[in-house]
Amino acid sequence: MARGVGLNLLLLQLVALQQSPVRGINWGWIPSPLDENHNLLAAWYEVPTSIGYVVGERDTILRTADGGATWSDFSSGLGSRYVWYGVSFWNSTLGWVVGSYGKTLNTKDGGVTWYHQETPVSYELVSDVSSYEITIHDVAAASPTVVYLVGDAGNAFRTTDGGASWITMDLETPYDLYSCFFYNTSLGWIVGGLQDRVRKTTDGGLTWSSHYVGLADSIGTSVAA
Repeated sequence: MARGVGLNLLLLQLVALQQSPVRGINWGWIPSPLDENHNLLAAWYEVPTSIGYVVGERDTILRTADGGATWSDFSSGLGSRYVWYGVSFWNSTLGWVVGSYGKTLNTKDGGVTWYHQETPVSYELVSDVSSYEITIHDVAAASPTVVYLVGDAGNAFRTTDGGASWITMDLETPYDLYSCFFYNTSLGWIVGGLQDRVRKTTDGGLTWSSHYVGLADSIGTSVAA
């Protein structure tokens, strides 16, 4: 996943990642079919199939099946007020997008149809935010059924049944969580919350340990491995 893509350009030449002898050495810009009023905020890509998704402002969900040469609109239809901050697919057809107003959407057909999945978003840890205003910032699909979410006000969830039900993970923070990455269903990391801290789990989110990374006065907004 990648973040913070402005205007109407996708952030990287996706195919170059697999072609380059040094991963990531060749970068390029790929025009998207959007105007400058749409910011792209996250991406997911599957190298073997050349299928990828990007999401962003104004209910933007785009899909490519040719490594970024062409893009198709797979927006949810919920309306332009929705912003999608995170996207993760288990394969080219099964995936999740997350964003504003605590929304989590799931697709089983590659984005043709989207289904809302209810999560137990809570705002009890902060007094000036309502559950309606909570943003889910990121999602990580660790398997077809095990998925993790993180968001504002310390909200963090996992599902073991593909999203039919969600379990709250207690990271003991009232602060916003911005990004999550899971290597498998047990091993994962979350950034955000207190400054200079990365949280790690080795048991699928049942317990968490905190690790300081030596970056004073900064808050992590993205994690990957």
